[in-house]
Amino acid sequence: MLTQMPCEQKWATAAVAGAVVCATGTDTYFMSYSPMLTPVVHYGLAGIAVDVMCRQSLLVPTNTENIKELSRNAMYGIAGACVYKMIY
Repeated sequence: MLTQMPCEQKWATAAVAGAVVCATGTDTYFMSYSPMLTPVVHYGLAGIAVDVMCRQSLLVPTNTENIKELSRNAMYGIAGACVYKMIY
């Protein structure tokens, strides 16, 4: 499903992914490995996971545009979780 999504709509899916992580309570999953990984990190990783799924590869080229896009998707994941927390 995610691989067929146009690139212009990744931001919305990243926001939904952040909200889903917040709603399901999995925002403390990696805290057992490192207490420094706060829930905000989990929301950002959910947004980045959408980008990785769309690319169908864990290897992301590290040029400036890709780093900006990954950062943007992480931001949308965090924003989606914040909006979810404001509504519920």
